[in-house]
Amino acid sequence: MDKTKNKIIIGCLALLLVMTVGYALFSENITINGTATAKGDFSYEIETMKGIDADIKKNNVYAVLNDYGVTGAETNFGSEVGVDESSITNTKNTITYSASLTMPGQSQYFTAKITNTGTIPMTFDIYYDFTENATITGNLIMNDGVLFDVNDIDEAAGGGKGYQYGFTGTDVMRISQLKYCLTYLKDIFVSKSVYDELDASFNAGIDALPIIEPGESIYLVFSSTWKYSLENKNVIGFDVTATNTITIPVKQITVQ
Repeated sequence: MDKTKNKIIIGCLALLLVMTVGYALFSENITINGTATAKGDFSYEIETMKGIDADIKKNNVYAVLNDYGVTGAETNFGSEVGVDESSITNTKNTITYSASLTMPGQSQYFTAKITNTGTIPMTFDIYYDFTENATITGNLIMNDGVLFDVNDIDEAAGGGKGYQYGFTGTDVMRISQLKYCLTYLKDIFVSKSVYDELDASFNAGIDALPIIEPGESIYLVFSSTWKYSLENKNVIGFDVTATNTITIPVKQITVQ
């Protein structure tokens, strides 16, 4: 058998092998096993501190509550002056802060950093289901030694109880301002990427909330400031406590 014939036979065998494999593929059954596992961890971690978190002042974070669109670096926080007693603590889902102010002009800031430590994007409902309830208790110290209940000012301004002290609608307004200044959520800050996405949704006319991806954080800044005082000449001092209870629902993102 010469070399040429040998080559032809080898070639034919190779062709038969290919045809046999092809025939087998088209005649076999195909079994498909499908498995799907859904896993997700919804969790977050709160860190609290007195003062303004350095991330807010240095990083490119944006306000999304009161001063919408203002960067953290551009926010006028003012100075912290003369507060000897103040604290901020937290549990898994509660933040508690307090400051003891003894004279006008004092102020203290607090920061709560909330980080998405889970595997599911989450949002903070800061526009729609956000609730806030501020109250004030205690007395005004009058120039005749009377302790006047701060919550009676409305009535006094209308000619009722305590009218002799000359309270007016301006006094009522200033008590309201004092209540919120003592316990005030100054603003909420998010990263630039979160802000850009939120802003784009608003511009498109869509109800939106900040979406915090795993590893991302949102910052809440509170302030206690004795900024306002009554101009009523009969008031010579304060002994009041303001309390503000804020509820911000934290929700996981779901696909509609």
